[in-house]
Amino acid sequence: MLTGTEAERIGMVTKALPRDKVLEEALEIAETLATGSQLAIRWTKRALNNWLKTAGPIFDQSAAYEMLCFMGPDVVEGVAALREKRPPRFPSTVQSIPREVSKSGEERNQGREQDGG
Repeated sequence: MLTGTEAERIGMVTKALPRDKVLEEALEIAETLATGSQLAIRWTKRALNNWLKTAGPIFDQSAAYEMLCFMGPDVVEGVAALREKRPPRFPSTVQSIPREVSKSGEERNQGREQDGG
């Protein structure tokens, strides 16, 4: 668990406030924005919204890949390794794929090829 103070310290959030100070701070920020250069604020908002529209599909894809990983065997191994206080042996790593050594001494993967991606 992460406190608001720690989240602010590491840059995860801009500002952490006690609950009773949040509304006061929000109103101060709103006042600053309301009395600022409306053209600058409008163009900045437009630029940020356009960036978000462009980056949105990337975020969606990232979240989908994350969920796929959460449903896979690596998560089970990761949790087990944490509980047992040992290094993980993820099923998806190259080291966990059985290898055979050819007559020339070269190792070859048995089964599927790894996605280096």
